[in-house]
Amino acid sequence: MKVLGFGDLVVEKVIIIDKFPKIGEIAKIKSSLEFASGKCANVIKALSKLEFNASFIGKVGSDAEGSLLIENMIHYGIDTKNIILGNENSGIRVIVKSDGNKKIILENMGANYNLKLEEINRIEKVDLAYFVLLRSESLKTQKCIAKIMKEYGAKVIVNTDNLEKESKEILSLADVVLLDYSEFSKFSLEQIEDYIKKFLKNVAIFLIKIRNGINGCIVFENKNKIEKYIFKNKVEGILNEFSASSAFDSGFIFGLSKNKSLEESVKLANVFLKECIKREEPLSGIPTLHQLNFLLTQREFEKV
Repeated sequence: MKVLGFGDLVVEKVIIIDKFPKIGEIAKIKSSLEFASGKCANVIKALSKLEFNASFIGKVGSDAEGSLLIENMIHYGIDTKNIILGNENSGIRVIVKSDGNKKIILENMGANYNLKLEEINRIEKVDLAYFVLLRSESLKTQKCIAKIMKEYGAKVIVNTDNLEKESKEILSLADVVLLDYSEFSKFSLEQIEDYIKKFLKNVAIFLIKIRNGINGCIVFENKNKIEKYIFKNKVEGILNEFSASSAFDSGFIFGLSKNKSLEESVKLANVFLKECIKREEPLSGIPTLHQLNFLLTQREFEKV
């Protein structure tokens, strides 16, 4: 199966300190890590690992971070002809955290927010297109590419963490919407349900991930709420909550692509998520095809 990704592409730098200093204090750096990352990039790399024919659209700077991002994509066997080199800096996310749960996140998406349609090379037909919504010029380009994908007959899957006015057009083109929901979301769950019924008439599946999927999800099919799943993860010491959303999406998309039921696809999503959040490196927990059968024998959630 051919899959195309278009979304965030960043170098993620994780700095672990002994404690967050008060004014005038200096914290001790205990360790630091660096990964080629980004929610969309991680999903496409995971699908490539699961033997999908994968390609990616994005933009990086002509800098060390850009080279790392492209080389990492090539390592996973992904077609990079539409990862464009620009004059801006590449996207960077810095996560500073202590031994406790406290953390600070700094990010600049850089060149990847300024990708114009005319910069992109010819795009071949694919079976599935996965978008993580960007901002600025790149969001306009994503809308154009989504329309092209629909004309090609591809299934369009969109991940977002907001339902703002600028996103409405591309969300209405989607076959599947995966919404990341947290206590910081601008919309209540009731408002989201109303939004689905009013504006997303053609969306077949709308899935709300609670806390990036760690605390379960709510599934709507053809505008009707059909199920709520509460996950029994009980994972001690979550190391990488950022990877939860991309791990969930990878498993869910894999399930849909294999014609699994919604319930089976959600179960796959939770299996992937559970394996990934226990590790700092975003993709280290993605199972191989051979590992899936064993993992799926475990009961991962209950319906409520």
